[in-house]
This record gives sequence, structure tokens and C-alpha cells, in this order.
Amino acid sequence: MRRVNEHGVSLFRFAQAFGRADVVELLRAAGVDEPLGESELFISACARGDERAARAMLASAPDLIARLNASELQTMPELASTGNIAAVRTMLALGWPREVKTAWDATALNLAVFRGDAEMAELLLSSGADWRTRHGFNDNVIGTLAWASREESMEEPAPRDYEGCARTLLAHGVPAPGVDAYGFSDEVTAIFDAWREENAEAVVE
Repeated sequence: MRRVNEHGVSLFRFAQAFGRADVVELLRAAGVDEPLGESELFISACARGDERAARAMLASAPDLIARLNASELQTMPELASTGNIAAVRTMLALGWPREVKTAWDATALNLAVFRGDAEMAELLLSSGADWRTRHGFNDNVIGTLAWASREESMEEPAPRDYEGCARTLLAHGVPAPGVDAYGFSDEVTAIFDAWREENAEAVVE
């Protein structure tokens, strides 16, 4: 019997959607294989970072991204939350919507900053991601950085480079928050304090 998760997605399809070619290979060796639809094949190519294959599919079906359902579109922020930068870079290059939301109503940029993934944040901001987009806790990416940078109980493995994320946000024109607006870690606070000294007039309300 084919085992599926709570969303009705099999392990084989889940591995394909997240670019886990190693898991797919193991499953096929065990006799597990499933035919994939057009959108699933496209997402799988993107998740593997195979831009050439994904672009060829898009050339044959230019409206392919527009036809993806909400769950399929969420693949990009979900891959961003795992640090799969090759997949996210491919999706962005092909025109994937930047502001798609997933867990806690968060965008890929919010999820990257939550993990302290400065490299992913740089990629997303360079590709036009909007730092002002609100997440499920009614704040933007600055609030995400504030909470994550001072949270010490996070168990999931992550870069946790919150100082790098702060520098990346500033480099992309995001103004430092006001002195009393947020509570950051001491290291992130020091970065914003230094920026404010040089840019005293540019402060987020």
C-alpha cells in the first residue's frame, strides 16, 4: 500500500518535490515509482536546481507557473526554509512569484531570515522580494529578525547568521528600526546602532 502524509502526498512525490534525487533513487530501487504530472515534473526539475530542464518545460508550456495551484506554489518558500539555494535560485530565474506564503503565513524571505540564512536572504532581496510583506504574526521581516535573533531555544539546524541577515537587509535599502521599536540580539543591535549613527534620519517608525 502506498503510504502518504497528512496531505495525501506519497513519499515518492514528496522526495521529487524537494529535489531529493537520492531518496527517489532508493525508492525506485525498492520498486516504488509513480508517474508524475506536468506540474510535478516541472517542480521536481526546479527543486533539483536543473534550470535547463525546467526552462525547456516552460518553453513548451509558457503558462505553466500560472497554472500551479496554491500548494504547488508554496514549494519555493518551503525549499527556502530548508536552505536549498540552488532550487530557489532556479525558481526565481524562471519567474516564480516572490511573495508566496506558507508556514505561519510567511514568505521565502521571512523563512530565510528566520533561519539566519544570509545567503538565501541576499538572493531573494536581489530578486525583488519585498521586506515589507506581512507574515502571520502581523509584522514584516524586521520583526522576524528580531524574534529569531534573540531566540535561544530553536532546535532545528540552521545557519543562524542573524548579523549577516541584518547587514544584508541594510545593504538592500531596508532602514534600521527605531531604538525602541524591536528587541534584537546584542550582536544585531550593535549592527543597527552603527548604521543609525551614520544614517540618523532613516529610522523605521
